[in-house]
Amino acid sequence: MDERERLIDALRRAFLKRDAGSPDLREESLLARRLHALAAGDPDVVDDVDLELDAALPLHAWIHELPFDLAEAGRVDDAVELCASYAPLIDPAALLGARARILAETGRADEARAQADDLLVRYPASVDTLVAAGLVFERCGAADRAEGLYRRALELAGDDADAALVALDQLAPLLRGSGRAREAAELEAASGAFRDALEDRAERIPDAGAALFGDPDLDADLAGDVDTDNSGADDSDAGDTPGAGSESRAVVRLLRRLFTFGAQAEFEHEQAAALREWFGDDAPGASLDEAVRRVEDEAAFAVFVEWLLLDRKGDGGATLGERFVERRRTGLTDAERAVMPRLAASHLGLYEVESVREGVGFTVRDLLEDVSRIVAGPAESAWIVVGDVFAARLLAVDGTLQTTGSVVPLDGPRAASLRTRFERRRGAAGWAETLKAHAPEIVAE
Repeated sequence: MDERERLIDALRRAFLKRDAGSPDLREESLLARRLHALAAGDPDVVDDVDLELDAALPLHAWIHELPFDLAEAGRVDDAVELCASYAPLIDPAALLGARARILAETGRADEARAQADDLLVRYPASVDTLVAAGLVFERCGAADRAEGLYRRALELAGDDADAALVALDQLAPLLRGSGRAREAAELEAASGAFRDALEDRAERIPDAGAALFGDPDLDADLAGDVDTDNSGADDSDAGDTPGAGSESRAVVRLLRRLFTFGAQAEFEHEQAAALREWFGDDAPGASLDEAVRRVEDEAAFAVFVEWLLLDRKGDGGATLGERFVERRRTGLTDAERAVMPRLAASHLGLYEVESVREGVGFTVRDLLEDVSRIVAGPAESAWIVVGDVFAARLLAVDGTLQTTGSVVPLDGPRAASLRTRFERRRGAAGWAETLKAHAPEIVAE
């Protein structure tokens, strides 16, 4: 067992203690230092360990929470050091803001104010930074300056409900505490309106990750798929039913890892270019993160995300999926390595439903190749209807043809607009040969 495996094993034990309500903060502090040493300045290492750990509490969230836990336990220097060491790796503005807040909350006001001033110089146009600095000055007795920072944050947030609430949740109580109840009430009403907007959006817009990788049959099976011997291999029963085999689980894991990889800030310039290329002037944002929060055309966006990750050639002529494999090859399980070439050869296509067998799957007409194909899809068969036209990525796994989880119903104009794009990709992928090699019984007679 190497250091990475030992660390993951120790993190699992530490998180079990935390989940049980008895965290060992000394141990967790040491584990955070070990993780930092293992990363050696590479944030991808933290992401890889997080994926292998697969804990209910993501590592990024743990690293943000741990400094406050340490400070509350009196380990202020450890908390401050942790924030400073991880800032270059993970969300520098948030962790440097946390450091300033911890200093303020533990009575080190001069240091806290200096850190807050430095934070404002580094990140003057960040809502989170303005609010963090406001919390520092409010704690240090400078309520007027805190109010000004909260108001600047609210102005900067504009119509972004998430960002506006960050500012409103601090500004309204400050005003109420200073005797300005009417103004506080107005802000609280605005806060309620923003929360309602967020709830409406949550109902209207699917999470992009879930749209891509949210097959409930696979998710249910994946929940019980545990690598009990830390070998990196699947410990599951190879005799599972179609849609729940080891290759299917590997595809789900791999796609989720691809999405996490492609959504990194490192690739924001490619995300922006892809959004402009796909949506033109109607692009819902300048980055994948922003677009996920703002998109309203759910079907087009779900298709776009798969295209961005697996089809679009970016810097150096490689897709994000190809770069993921290049960087993370040693971190893939045997099953993931087995299905990755098929995923790379796959493509988005257009299909018309010809027949449905509920609980089993359906037959589709491939509109680009004019051939019927049999698709194993218990989940989709519960709602899909004969005559539906949809976009999906079909993949040969576990001896059957399956979708990767994103089945997007399309109207006629949208299907027509996507046909040319999909046809270009198919010609270069060797897709039909890959299907025949791995799932020979997929063509309907």
